[in-house]
Amino acid sequence: MSVKITILMGISGSGKSTFVKDTVQNICSTDKFVEEIGSERGLNYSESFEFIQAQNKFGEITKRFYNEIEDNIKNGNDFVIDRTNLTKESRASLMRELRLMGDLYKQEVFIEGIAFNPDLVTIMYRLEKRVNEEHKEIPEDVIARQVEAFEIPTDDEGFDVLVIRK
Repeated sequence: MSVKITILMGISGSGKSTFVKDTVQNICSTDKFVEEIGSERGLNYSESFEFIQAQNKFGEITKRFYNEIEDNIKNGNDFVIDRTNLTKESRASLMRELRLMGDLYKQEVFIEGIAFNPDLVTIMYRLEKRVNEEHKEIPEDVIARQVEAFEIPTDDEGFDVLVIRK
């Protein structure tokens, strides 16, 4: 069997979640768990994120995220990973994990990378719109750090297919 895994990459507001929102059912994302915790407590995304940070629960969310990935690979399900995946090192680590899980469960893993790299004006517009529509605010200093950290992926990173979207 073969499992197709699509890894989305890009800073917050670059279009990753919008890209998959209406077309993909099987999305692995830490945001899903942030929203779930918020929903249980009557909190919007920003409030939920603050709660998780204050309670030091992000490790728990990351564990749930990787458990979901492992379940998909084990069961032969195609899926999309919707996270920032900003650096070459973080992507390499993720791909090693995915391929090891594939080996463990005797699944051939096909990894497609899709990087989103629109201009900063577009990103800031989208983030402002997100605050107004979804109450999902990402502080400017976080965005600045993401912009600084983002390394555009290259063909030598080990993706089976790589697409760069502006």
